Amino acid sequence: MSIQAYQSASVNTMTKSEILLKLYQGLIKTVDMLEEAIVRRDIPGKIDATNRSTAILGELAMALEANKAETGESGDWEDRLIALYLFLMEEISVANIRNEERRLKPVKEILEGLLEAWRDAVSKNPARHSVNRPVPANHSKAPEGRLSVRG
Repeated sequence: MSIQAYQSASVNTMTKSEILLKLYQGLIKTVDMLEEAIVRRDIPGKIDATNRSTAILGELAMALEANKAETGESGDWEDRLIALYLFLMEEISVANIRNEERRLKPVKEILEGLLEAWRDAVSKNPARHSVNRPVPANHSKAPEGRLSVRG
């Protein structure tokens, strides 16, 4: 089995909660990469890390928007989390443009806090986030195949 096939099979059998946790882990990693690229004055590395970070945050925000549209409800926590994602996107972009790696420390702290909060939520409600509820490869209620935060 090729590495790509293995990775695809792995993602296709993950729960939505596991995917969300992986996205946060990947996001923290790309912010670390951006910080390192700024220090090294690595312009292509900065561009790549900025694009990856903002793409993940954009997907997370779009998943919340899709959830709001699907349910017809607008939860206060969703609006606040979307605003936070947009703020983080702005901070990442400004850090990239101004070569201010120090600006990324609070971004990482916020992301690490969110990751821990989601881990805690998953561990406190294992039935809702059960491994027995895989996400099929072709299943998506969110527009254009985007991640949905619905359980």
